[in-house]
Parts: sequence; C-alpha cells; structure tokens
Amino acid sequence: MNNLLKITLLIVLCFFYAGSMAQGIIRVSNLHIAPAGFIENNIPQGIFYDIAKKIILDAGYTPEIQLLPYPRVLDNLASGRADMSILITNKAIEETCDSIMPLAQVHSIIVGLKGHDFSELSSLQGKTVGVLRLAKYDRNFEKNAKIKKYEFNSYEQGLKMLLSKRFDAMAGTQISVYYTLAKQGYSHTLLGKPLIINSNSISIQYSKKSLNPQAKDPIAQAARKLLDKGELDKIIASYLSRPRI
Repeated sequence: MNNLLKITLLIVLCFFYAGSMAQGIIRVSNLHIAPAGFIENNIPQGIFYDIAKKIILDAGYTPEIQLLPYPRVLDNLASGRADMSILITNKAIEETCDSIMPLAQVHSIIVGLKGHDFSELSSLQGKTVGVLRLAKYDRNFEKNAKIKKYEFNSYEQGLKMLLSKRFDAMAGTQISVYYTLAKQGYSHTLLGKPLIINSNSISIQYSKKSLNPQAKDPIAQAARKLLDKGELDKIIASYLSRPRI
C-alpha cells in the first residue's frame, strides 16, 4: 500500500471517528442564571443543568453543557451549534426548536416589600418596577407606559435595590427571586405577597438544526421517566428555599 493511499485511509478513518463521537454527544446551551444554571467553586450546577445532564445520560448519550446568556442560547439553537436547551416556549423559540417535553410551570411575578402588596397591574401605575435587563415577563406589563421600569443586571442587584427602596417592586421569575433572596441570607417574610403576571411551561427545546435528530425521541422518553418517578421534583427541591404560591 503506497503512502498516499495510507494517508487517505487515515483521513477517512479520522472523519468517521469524529462523526461517531459527535453523534454520541448532546450539546446543551442552558441559561447562566441562578438557580437554573450557575458556577460555584468552579463547579457548574443548577436546576436546568442537573435536569439536562440526568436526562441525557439516561437516554444513553454524553452531555456537553454550556451556561450562557439568553441571547447566545438562542443563537446556538438557531444555528445548530446546540442540540437542546431547557427554556420557556415563545415565538422565537418556536421558530428554531421543537418543544419535546414540558417539565414544569414557571411563574413570573412582581413583588414589593412587606406591607406593599399589589393585587393587579393597575395598582402599579405611577410606581417604579425593577426588571432584569432584556428579560420579557408579560406583554401587558411591558406595554403599560404608566408603570415605570428600571433595569438591573442580576437578581442579586435587583433585590439589593428593592431592599434599599430604590424602586417600589421588582419583576422576575418566582424561582429566581426567592432562591436569590435565600442565598443572600434573607427571609422571604421581608417581601409582600407576589402578584403573578404570567405562568409558562418550561420545556426541553430541541434544535431543528441539531446534528443529532435521532436523539430527540430517546431524550423525550428519558424526560418522561424522570417526571413519572418524581425525580425532577427532587432536583428542584434540592435548590429551592422559598414559599409556595
């Protein structure tokens, strides 16, 4: 066998091996926001991180999980650089992904300090509400020009500003607000009764441009088993210290 033929065969084998390896790896782009996904002591973790890892392993694949800002998660799903994520379904997601399994309900809330309850959106008119930069919670809230919005960069910053009375209330997901409050060492009793402005399903979103379309059904089946066994609730409970609404 001449050298040229040997080199050609070697290249072909390398491509075949790389392709086989890629088909066994499921690339996940998950949100880098606590408690969905975060890094502590150089260890990536979080509710969505643990759920994605467990489901992919149970489906017989190897997870490769990145924690990223929301815009980069969307870009990776749209381009096929990521196979899947765990996100709320919305118009942008529907264009690029198939929602293959709903996992849980997530509430978007507006909450003020104790003694300052807001029973409906109209009671917030003339008030200032802190909102996470670029986040979208509810169309009616966002369109209401009589409610002033003040952007913050993280839930930690938002809660600090709320507790300092820099604004009247803050918007966010129920999970993230109460998780961050507890992690900062505060009791949920510091806050008033939350106003639920929206409820959405968190689902496994599988990229329409995934290089591993054959993994979609096994991953959906593994997710269903996780739900049926109650293991998803255990993962969520391990991270949360918050009141139930």
